[in-house]
Amino acid sequence: MLEGAYNVREMGGYMTGDGRLLRHHTLYRADSLHALTPDDQQSLLNLGIRTILDLRHPKEAALYPNVFARSPQITYLNIPFYAGWRSLFPQGTLPASLTHLYTAVLDNCHTTIHQVLTAVANPRHYPLLVHCQIGKDRTGLLIALLMGLVGVPFKTIAADYAVSYDYLQTILHQYRQQAQQHGRDASLFEQILQSRPESITDTLCHLQFTYGSFANYFHTLGLTTGQQDAIRHTLTI
Repeated sequence: MLEGAYNVREMGGYMTGDGRLLRHHTLYRADSLHALTPDDQQSLLNLGIRTILDLRHPKEAALYPNVFARSPQITYLNIPFYAGWRSLFPQGTLPASLTHLYTAVLDNCHTTIHQVLTAVANPRHYPLLVHCQIGKDRTGLLIALLMGLVGVPFKTIAADYAVSYDYLQTILHQYRQQAQQHGRDASLFEQILQSRPESITDTLCHLQFTYGSFANYFHTLGLTTGQQDAIRHTLTI
């Protein structure tokens, strides 16, 4: 457990449909790392993490800088998973659901997702930690894509996605207190932090129906068979 981040976990141990396992100590996911204490930072260094992939927009990254952004010990990459998502919906409106957001991103943000996955496909970047602001949406969607590509069942992917809500309770409690102090409604923020399994399951079903398979989707993005095989080889045993 870290003091300055809440939604941090290692992805090893999940089983694929054909009996392989996600490698331990290889892929990590997290929320923002801007508030890590020195002890937190040393804990991550002790894990041997080689690369941190920050999926946030550069403006977010500038507002809440990753403490490793200038570190000589870790390679820091800031590649937005999706930039300008609001342009995907009519002006002044929000997506009807998280599934609506996720599917719109998968279908319309191919260039940025390709850039992210190109970095993920590089074996030299591992052990790799990926993160966004709360570690649920951008990070959750990327992790779901990777787990789907290597053959982890949808039910398992959804269960991992759902864990974020439990990890984010500290942030939610803090926001409730702030909302109460300032007379604000905390319900919208609570909705934002939800990570219901069906949100990601429905998204993955959309991908499967629209593109036929995860491999086909990755090919649509421009990821070669070699790059996909590199991801599978790096992440599974």
